[in-house]
Amino acid sequence: MCRLRSIGFRIIASYIVVVSTATIIVWLVLLLAITVIWPYKIQPGDYQGLALLEAGSWVLNMPDGLPLTPGLPPGFAVVVGPDNRVLHSYGDTSCRVGKALAECAPEVLDRPTGARFIDLKGEQWAETILPVSSGERVIARFGPSQVELQLYTPFGIIYGNGPYIAFMATATTILSIPIALLLAWLLIRPLLARMRKIAQASQSFAAGELKTRVSDKHPDEVGEMARQFDGMADTLEQNVVILRDLVQRNAELSNQAEEAAIRAERVRLSRDLHDDIAQRIFSLSVSSAALPATIERDPAQAVAQAQAIASLAEQTLLELRGLLVELRPSQVVQRGLAEALKNLCENWSATNCIPVNCAILLKGSRLPASIEDAIYRIAQESLNNIAKHAQAKAVYVSLVQGQRQITLSTTDDGLGLVHAVGSPNSSSNGHKDNNKDGNQAKFGLISMRERAQAIGGSLAIESDTAQGTTVRLTLPLESDENL
Repeated sequence: MCRLRSIGFRIIASYIVVVSTATIIVWLVLLLAITVIWPYKIQPGDYQGLALLEAGSWVLNMPDGLPLTPGLPPGFAVVVGPDNRVLHSYGDTSCRVGKALAECAPEVLDRPTGARFIDLKGEQWAETILPVSSGERVIARFGPSQVELQLYTPFGIIYGNGPYIAFMATATTILSIPIALLLAWLLIRPLLARMRKIAQASQSFAAGELKTRVSDKHPDEVGEMARQFDGMADTLEQNVVILRDLVQRNAELSNQAEEAAIRAERVRLSRDLHDDIAQRIFSLSVSSAALPATIERDPAQAVAQAQAIASLAEQTLLELRGLLVELRPSQVVQRGLAEALKNLCENWSATNCIPVNCAILLKGSRLPASIEDAIYRIAQESLNNIAKHAQAKAVYVSLVQGQRQITLSTTDDGLGLVHAVGSPNSSSNGHKDNNKDGNQAKFGLISMRERAQAIGGSLAIESDTAQGTTVRLTLPLESDENL
């Protein structure tokens, strides 16, 4: 079906139609030329055929007195012997076999041999008298009419042989079809090859081969279409080059803007640290340096001064924590969450000589900055707790993004958090260092829980002295639009 709709088939079919139509028109023109353009003047000898036809009927012993055949001109024909008696008759005449010609048609009795026109009743008739053999003669008279003209002029010959002429016209048309096919194939084959080249060039160009060109120099419509394609390809190639340059420039500008933002953030943090934290620490240093002398001089005043130092230290710590919350990990900003976590695990493993199996499965899109920062900080704090308290031999870190949630899991095979934090029912007479480590572990857990709650997630801790500890962050996701 596709071949029937192809342009090659349509062109071949059009050639066949044109050749067939042209053949029929040629035949019609020939007929018109014979009947109109080439006029023919009837002659007396054109009627001799009828006379000879009757002689043949007499030789073949055809019945006497047969009426005129429909379509023949009016008249008659008789065959007479040497004694002028009728041997055979045909048409509109009273002459029958055995009658004397003088009795039935005396007007033709003494007419000479030959063909001529005679005037009969104001009309022009054709008279033919021909000798046969043994002294017999054929005498015929026929009057002219429209039928007569059709039968005995060249158009009459065509009219009488209509089936033959129709057959010849049909045969000629059929025989012209193979010639039309051959000519059509020879003519359209180069054209189809050129059009096929244009189609292949367009496919290659669409596949990314921007250097593809048709290069058709023919001065026809197909050549014009090929030149337009080449012009379009040149323009698109130039646009692609320009777009690539723009993308590269945009990437460079984006990197410059990111670096500028990082520098600006560092300047702001440096300014905040200098204006607030540094001043507080300087005050703490001065107050602490003066505290021994105050104790010797006035113990009561020294106690008040120590309480003021403690309060200032607590305020300074709160201010410092506020700044740390605002500070994003540079690894996440520069490399993305997945690369930052892998780098964190590799560095931690190299520092603590503990193997880390890190598995990360994220979708292609970036997560919001707050979520990426929280995940990184929770993983970092979990690894720090393992290094300080777990005495682990292996660590497993996984980050998986599903359809509706993100899960971060950190698992070790160490002693468990109960060993570091302590049981709620344990005594309080332990060593000071153990209490310090436990407080640090508790603060780390609190920090992780706060980070999880800040991004709408939850933190679960599964700890067993025999199986180690698993810290799991679960963050629900409503839809991909929230990412």
